[in-house]
Parts: sequence; structure tokens; C-alpha cells
Amino acid sequence: MEVLPKECFKLEGNKLILLNKPTEYLEKFLDEVKLTFNLLTPKDIGKVAYYKALRKARTNNINYRIYSEYFNCSVPLINWLMEEAMSKEVGHVFYVRAVVEFHF
Repeated sequence: MEVLPKECFKLEGNKLILLNKPTEYLEKFLDEVKLTFNLLTPKDIGKVAYYKALRKARTNNINYRIYSEYFNCSVPLINWLMEEAMSKEVGHVFYVRAVVEFHF
């Protein structure tokens, strides 16, 4: 749970409480994505830098996935923060059913 934005969530047992909406975290993430894409040139399309920028935009380079009742499936952490966490009121309680580590 150390990947969650600090000061936005509190973990108590199996309860994850929304203390503050992760607005600042998401704004910083968006600025980083914009900067990453602004540094690309047309020559970069299809190269490593291009795919790194896409990965940053899709997952914020974090491999964690969270089951989302909003999407009814597991989604990357950044999607969960943008859609589900931002749509809830401060004080909302999410229940952690299980933490599963996948190794490929």
C-alpha cells in the first residue's frame, strides 16, 4: 500500500479510508506525462523513448492493479485513482479483500 498517494488514504485493518482526494498527485502525474510527450520528436515514434512515454501515461510506471467496482474488473492503480477514488467523497471506505502478488 506504499504506492498510494501519501496523506490521501489511511489503512486500518482491511479498510482503506479516503482522507483527501488525490488531486495533487494526479495533477503532478499529468504534468509529468505532458513533459515526457513534449520531449519526444517525430523520430522517436516506435522507439524506446516513445514506449516509455506510453507506459508512463498508462500506468505511471507502477505495476499494481486494483479490483474496481466501478469497472467491475482489475485496473491499473492510476485508472482507479482517476475514476473511482476521485468520484467518492472524503471519508469513503474501500474494503481491501486481498493483496495478491503476481510474479511473471
